[in-house]
Amino acid sequence: MCLFDFKYSSFMTVGIELELLIVEKETLLPKTNTKDFFSSIDGDYRPYLQKEYYSQMLEIVSPVFNHIDEIEIFYNDIFKYLKTLMKTQNLNLYACGTHPLMNLQNISVSVNDRYYKLKNELQHLLKRYMIMGLHVHVGMKSEKHLINSFNNTNYLLPLFLPLAASSSFFKGKNTGIFSYRNIILDSLPRSGIAEYFHNYEHFVNLFKILMNNNAVHGYNDIWWDVRPRPDLGTLELRICDSINDVNRIKAVAALFQALCLNAVEEKQPYFYHQVAQQNKWSSIRYGNNGKFINIDNYLTIKDKFFEVIESLKSKGIFSELKTEKYEDFLKKYISEISVAEKMINIYKETDDLKKVISQGVLFQ
Repeated sequence: MCLFDFKYSSFMTVGIELELLIVEKETLLPKTNTKDFFSSIDGDYRPYLQKEYYSQMLEIVSPVFNHIDEIEIFYNDIFKYLKTLMKTQNLNLYACGTHPLMNLQNISVSVNDRYYKLKNELQHLLKRYMIMGLHVHVGMKSEKHLINSFNNTNYLLPLFLPLAASSSFFKGKNTGIFSYRNIILDSLPRSGIAEYFHNYEHFVNLFKILMNNNAVHGYNDIWWDVRPRPDLGTLELRICDSINDVNRIKAVAALFQALCLNAVEEKQPYFYHQVAQQNKWSSIRYGNNGKFINIDNYLTIKDKFFEVIESLKSKGIFSELKTEKYEDFLKKYISEISVAEKMINIYKETDDLKKVISQGVLFQ
């Protein structure tokens, strides 16, 4: 099978990848040596628990879910196991986009040929790349559906950031940015918001140029905020900071899945790349109060969010997916301050970064 052939997957299935940081239980600082931790993982859970670029990071790779409700069942089980394992080693897990007190001198790259190649290519850029995200895969119907879903989601990416932003602090500083993780990620080549693709061939032609000139060797070398994965038959959402709340994870997945189902029939009109970048920046900087620029007007990201939710509801998208209850989750989270804003407020009140960090700890 050619790399560019579309591999059919089960339609509208969902998969979750959650990146976490292994921290000391008392100090909440990253664990320097994680060899003992990874070697102690039970064999039944090992397929779901993987090392990331830095050895202090743990990625939970879920099985394929047929319904959003299954996310909670899986994560409750694996979190229960991890809580017990962490307790025996005086460790904890941290789930935010960045760690406010990250000391990059005390971290190490996982033993992996691909990671060493990235280190050689990206040099100093990777020195601040200790970031954690949430990735969501949704199964696509066809090549056309993949590109329609990509364009639709690409346009509406700013709606996801207020649901997940949790990375205002970096190297002990309040950056003033709600998702500084995205600022770090956008500094890498082949990252951020990709261009609009007119069809599947347009996407393949771009990828062939990059691959034939050894700029990339596979889809994993592309780090767009939303990424087509024809080799898996999925579209992958990558813009979100890591999240320690299963209900919030389900809400993000439910919105993404709904946008993808809507894209079976609805094609996103062409939009300017610069407008998409501006909308993303506004969401990173101001959260749900940011400005979303449409073709001929603008509204707040919060209002755009409600507009999209009502449109999906009126078309019966949530009903078809049997995810109507997640409409309330989504409205609740977009109406509240983000985790990032909460962390900023705590810091203003206490001047204590450890209390800020505790907001992202998995096991209280």
